[in-house]
Amino acid sequence: FARIGARASVAELVDRAIARVPAAFPDDARVRARLYTAMGASLTAQGRLARAAGVLDSARALARAGYGPRTDPFVEASVNAANAALHRSPPRVADAYARDALAALAGREADAPDLHARALLALAGVRLLQG
Repeated sequence: FARIGARASVAELVDRAIARVPAAFPDDARVRARLYTAMGASLTAQGRLARAAGVLDSARALARAGYGPRTDPFVEASVNAANAALHRSPPRVADAYARDALAALAGREADAPDLHARALLALAGVRLLQG
């Protein structure tokens, strides 16, 4: 990785890392999916919701292609996308992401209780917004 100055902010570091992912892992959708999922969560935590939405949409697409639509990496990307959407988009957008996550976990909730709980919490957040 390139040298970073003492004044580089977390936002700058995340942006640089996001920009480097395609070139660093051009043939590995799985690695890109996981990196984008983590970076999208970081962007959400920073309050950079528009940027997070784009990165997490990429993470979902890559996870679906690289791992499949009923896998933990797809669920993780979907839950993170739902959480970002809760604060930025109409509730129906977050609802769709949370429902995608729950559908991907259907029948195997006990195998991934943490992801199941996070998906349910995202859906609960949607319901709170809807009244």
